Amino acid sequence: MDRPIIWSKSCYAAFTMRISIIVLLLLAEAGLVNRAIASKPSATPSIQAAKAIAIAAPRPQYPDSAKKHGIGGGGVFVLHVDTKTGIVSSVTVQKSTGVPLLDHCAIDAFQKWRFKSNAAGPKVIIPITFAPYVAKASAPYSAEKQRFLVGLPPNDKFFVRVRLFDGGGKWEESLVKVENIWNGQITGTIESDLTLVTRYKTGQRLTFPESTIDNWMILRPDGTEERNASGKLLDTHTPK
Repeated sequence: MDRPIIWSKSCYAAFTMRISIIVLLLLAEAGLVNRAIASKPSATPSIQAAKAIAIAAPRPQYPDSAKKHGIGGGGVFVLHVDTKTGIVSSVTVQKSTGVPLLDHCAIDAFQKWRFKSNAAGPKVIIPITFAPYVAKASAPYSAEKQRFLVGLPPNDKFFVRVRLFDGGGKWEESLVKVENIWNGQITGTIESDLTLVTRYKTGQRLTFPESTIDNWMILRPDGTEERNASGKLLDTHTPK
């Protein structure tokens, strides 16, 4: 027959203390886990990740009035979401595109988004960029460059298109009348009527890398033009 275990006061005190310590450690660990869960970021850092948990995600419209003038920009928007229903209650601007019209288009679309129930956090952060489509030149720029360097016919003018950047992420595309090409750099004067960027002015002389151009055009005295495949994008500009 087994003999009963007899605890001394000192042994019993040590045992109960160890049990108390173990319980406290378990409670503390549970608290840390809960705090970690509570502090887990609820923001979604990309539009792709946001779409993965969305059941409705209309794409922001890019206005033709901005696209055809080469007006664009990038911004970041915060969608405030009811986590239970997935409905977007409001949209705020964390970083503006620099163009109020584009901000409005983004907000209007994001307000119509809806997420799966309990899938999105209370704040979903989405970056977006509005950039006009730029077709690559089908005619080699190098050939037109050589024609310019050798010498165009009298009164023919050579234009290139370049994107001009301003502060705050704003940019605008402009026609530049080429004066000189040397060592990979183009020097010329701005011929477009700029409406967005304030750092540059019509008629301003500037120098920029050849690698930054995305279009070219030769204008003849009779008004006829020779241009590349994406030349239609130049129609909104009137060379001076």
